[in-house]
Amino acid sequence: IYEGGRDGDGSSIIPSAIMEVLVCSESFALINHGEIKNLSDLGMRNIRGLKFCSVAECDALETIIGSVRVEVLDAFPNLEILELYRLSNLKSIIMEEGLPMQPRNSCFTSLRELLLYNCLSIKKLFSWGLIQQLHNLESISIYFCEELEEMISVEDNNDYEMLECSREVLPKLRKMTFKYLPNFVGFVKGISLFWSSLLEVEISGCPKLKRLPFGVNNNAPNLREIRGKYQWWEALEWEDDAIKTRLSPLYIGF
Repeated sequence: IYEGGRDGDGSSIIPSAIMEVLVCSESFALINHGEIKNLSDLGMRNIRGLKFCSVAECDALETIIGSVRVEVLDAFPNLEILELYRLSNLKSIIMEEGLPMQPRNSCFTSLRELLLYNCLSIKKLFSWGLIQQLHNLESISIYFCEELEEMISVEDNNDYEMLECSREVLPKLRKMTFKYLPNFVGFVKGISLFWSSLLEVEISGCPKLKRLPFGVNNNAPNLREIRGKYQWWEALEWEDDAIKTRLSPLYIGF
């Protein structure tokens, strides 16, 4: 756990002693650092071995990986759990400027659990480039991210076509929790994806979410439980009544 700012002489954004320990560590927590803008500034060599990473109250942090350059395409290859708390300026997980993400890259390919709590500036959770890397992701938990609008953002027509063709993303995803996201409107715009491993969904405090991405062509065959407030469930819009009929037995209200 490291809490604070620069090295004692001000020469390094993280003290050299911390860097020396980091390179052989599997767990790292960064708290209340006022200058670091992205975790890739810690150095690719230093973060390759991490399996657990928690970042909290770092007000300057804007993204986890600062840009998609050759040297950062394989960042965090062993990371299994990423927790992000109270990062007021976090805008993205990866700033995709430069080289596009490719499936052969190992960036975040071991990630199993992702948690965001009270990250007030992020609007889109995953890009198409990033989503291709997350084939081991099992759990997504998002709380109090008031600007978040979409889970998967597709900006480029080519990416949209590729996503529409593949349909299945996040093949190991088992659980999604979305709570207190006042601007969250949907999972991915205009595409019905296949959620092959999804078991549980919990949604609360998402008043703009009017439709669920499940139930079309049995695209979530293993879904067992949908939790949410009764008023929200009753206000949902359905493509047809058959979808509501299919999903209603899975609903658990509170």
